[in-house]
Amino acid sequence: MNPSNSVDNLITDIKERLTLDGKNKVFEEGMELCSEFMKEKAEPEAFIKEFLIDKILDALGLEKLPEKSFETPSGYRSVDYRIKSKGRMFLVEAKPLNADLFEKSKSGGINQIKGLFKLVEVKENYDFGVATDGLRWIFIDKSGKIVNDLRLKENFEKIKEFLAGKERVVSPETEEEISKKFYDWYNALLHGGRYKDGKGGMFSYIISNSFNTSKFADKSKKFILENYCLKQIDFFKNIKVFKGVGIENVILIVRKSEEKENTRRILHTDSFDNIEELEPSSDVNKIFRISAEIDFGSAFENTELLGNICFISYGLRPNSDERYWKGEFKKDDLISDTPTRINKKPYVEAKYIGRYKINKIKYLEWDTERSPKKLARPTFPELYIHPKIIRGATVDGTYDESGLVCNHSINVMVRYGSLKSVSNRSIENSIKKWSDKTRKKLEKIKPKKRS
Repeated sequence: MNPSNSVDNLITDIKERLTLDGKNKVFEEGMELCSEFMKEKAEPEAFIKEFLIDKILDALGLEKLPEKSFETPSGYRSVDYRIKSKGRMFLVEAKPLNADLFEKSKSGGINQIKGLFKLVEVKENYDFGVATDGLRWIFIDKSGKIVNDLRLKENFEKIKEFLAGKERVVSPETEEEISKKFYDWYNALLHGGRYKDGKGGMFSYIISNSFNTSKFADKSKKFILENYCLKQIDFFKNIKVFKGVGIENVILIVRKSEEKENTRRILHTDSFDNIEELEPSSDVNKIFRISAEIDFGSAFENTELLGNICFISYGLRPNSDERYWKGEFKKDDLISDTPTRINKKPYVEAKYIGRYKINKIKYLEWDTERSPKKLARPTFPELYIHPKIIRGATVDGTYDESGLVCNHSINVMVRYGSLKSVSNRSIENSIKKWSDKTRKKLEKIKPKKRS
């Protein structure tokens, strides 16, 4: 994407879609874009996403991940984009042109990104965040510090380097803080108070058990095993080392020594005192696993991926479509604990389901002027009326054939064969993206009879 040409073309295209007065208000007077400034009325944020932000992300070849909501103590929070690029993931919060990204409220672009990075799930899985109105791009590292405040036209190359992963999004303060903490802990713990003779110091640290299997940890594991002696690793099964934190941990004990020996491996199950000694090992492929890798061999020959059997989609989003009915109603306005004349559609969310069971059903307003017509994400009826599997992103799932409707906190899985008569763009797009088979072939896949 050439900044001198393509960026100018995008801005020109935006201007041509505005009224003369709107163009002056936005680009000359710096007023925030609103529907009245457009020739074809639309929700300002959706307009900027479609005609500016989407085009920039697509031109850079960045993968837009499926929509996701993050669970917080006060409810679910969503973000406009989750982006994947060269093994990294980052978040983008979009606002209308000239919106105040530094707005002090929770809905301010920068505050939304900072708020998300307070969540353990986000901090562990995403590298940085961006708040943007399309023309202004503010990069925020995972510690919540602003790294750079860039303008699309003047700084496109720099924006591209950040987005494409050619430059890390870390503020100097965070870098210095990390380096200082690492140096202090390294001296205090790894040398273990025996810095002078440089031998025998012990270093123990507690980290997420994602270290055991995640690719990001491969270099760290290799470095430890090549340069030090990994004395012991403690695994924890069904135990939360830190109460209130939604992750499981692993404890590593490292000795400053070049002498190599098998690592002692201990499994704690259900309680700290319930200990099982696992087989010691010096093999990097075995040390960090509770059980040996399973060789499935030919066990899965002549089987199909779930994504080839079922169309998989998030459920509906039960609030007003911000493009056309901004702020007209929110989720709570549509949901009732008991059925009424208008709240007649049985409805669930991820927090209401468990393993093979549904713990609670609520009732969604349906067949009214508001719902499903004005929903931000109405989906399509056939997604719910057929037998289906429903599963939360972070909770267990169950089977349903009662026609339950669910929101976007749930993944819905319906056999392609059940959707033969449905013409919907989301089905076609999903097949193109995730399968190498045609829709007709997917519709013909049936479970084999057991002999």
